[in-house]
Amino acid sequence: GDGYKDHAYWGAPEDMTMARPAFKVDAQNPGSDLTAESAAALASASIAFRSTDETYANKLLEKAKGLYEFAEQHRGAYSDSISNVRNFYNSWSGYQDELAWGAIWLHKAIQATGEMDSQYLDKAQGYYKGLNPGWTHNWDDKSYGTAILLAQLTDKSKYKQDVETWLDN
Repeated sequence: GDGYKDHAYWGAPEDMTMARPAFKVDAQNPGSDLTAESAAALASASIAFRSTDETYANKLLEKAKGLYEFAEQHRGAYSDSISNVRNFYNSWSGYQDELAWGAIWLHKAIQATGEMDSQYLDKAQGYYKGLNPGWTHNWDDKSYGTAILLAQLTDKSKYKQDVETWLDN
């Protein structure tokens, strides 16, 4: 939405009466961070639904894969495409952290199907660039959650050390 209008009203969104424009990313106006983040959400949801609705879980996983492919093919930060957000939720960390986050969740979701495919785990490790121990997982930087999942899934000391240093700080 429009950050200026949204931040001018501090109440329930159901009570907002002003026009609320929507923005999008597409091939000409990329947003790898938004689409990879959405892929992560759908992939994790597919894990949650796998035991109760396998058909729905498979649909979520396929949509997550499609979004992730779009994020990789049309690279760019959403705040470069949607200038309205720059003063509110700029993509300071860029989009590689979300590409790593999306990839690690896709890896976990594929594992939940019983398949063994390391392509997304390899991508997550390739996009992961480390942590700033003075900060934390947030709307802009998904490196922290990615580091935890990489530490759990790979048992590599690099990721464990990053997580321990961050948590000790």
